[in-house]
Amino acid sequence: MPINRLLLTPLFFSHLLFRPLLGNLSQTSCHQPSRCSSSLHKTRDNNYWTLGSYVRQTLHAAVLFAAVCMCQAGELEVRGQASSNNAYALRLMVSERLASGWGFGGEYQFDRPQHGYAEKWDYGMVNVDYRWQLNPANQLYLGFDKLYLPNGDSNRPYVMHHYTFNDDWDLYSRYRFQRNKYVTPGTDGHARHLMSDRLDFWLNYRVNDQLGMTYNPILIYTESNHRLGNGKRFTQEQNLQFVYTGHARTGMPFVEVGWSDRRAPRRRAAPEDIWHFRLGYRVNF
Repeated sequence: MPINRLLLTPLFFSHLLFRPLLGNLSQTSCHQPSRCSSSLHKTRDNNYWTLGSYVRQTLHAAVLFAAVCMCQAGELEVRGQASSNNAYALRLMVSERLASGWGFGGEYQFDRPQHGYAEKWDYGMVNVDYRWQLNPANQLYLGFDKLYLPNGDSNRPYVMHHYTFNDDWDLYSRYRFQRNKYVTPGTDGHARHLMSDRLDFWLNYRVNDQLGMTYNPILIYTESNHRLGNGKRFTQEQNLQFVYTGHARTGMPFVEVGWSDRRAPRRRAAPEDIWHFRLGYRVNF
């Protein structure tokens, strides 16, 4: 087993293990105080959520770390993002693929929302999927994502298809159902839920031996009686990425530019398109 896999993977997943413990200090106050009935109710819910998060994330991390020791291929990615609405994000992602077809992964993202929001958000996600090789050109994936939000969680099963046209072109298509559950109750006192359908496409093109390009459109439709950041039930995002593949074995830097109508600015009547710029580095091990 390569030494870099032994070093990088425990560092990443140890954060998922200890993050809930460190979060005890930051979760002593409600995210929306006006919706908390009492300090006793608030403290009880936060303690329960912290304990539950610690147990679940510990189990997820233990399974993922054990799987790493048997993997045939892995990937580590670090990505920073800056948006036109003064929002910033930093993401760390690691994934592994077993020879049997099983895949595991984890992701952590620190997010500073747009100007006007005082709080900073962080997200943790774990993933498992299985890959079927239908024929040389077609692969089918069935998977499940578990996303840990600052005030809830999200269960996200998905199905994905990969088709290879030729040596230069290939396409990933994914449908994912997303069900978010928030700890903070709504105005009726019950837990809030948000259900949505999401379509992702990744069209990859190998320009030459040293440059690759990916077009990534994202479409989201909410099934709940809830409007997204643009004031509608439907939102979209368009991304274009360029990656340098000349040193694929040691690392692949990439740059990405994108647009979305997902969020509307505060104190304005009409939604504003959001442009974002991403810069990252991907390592295969």
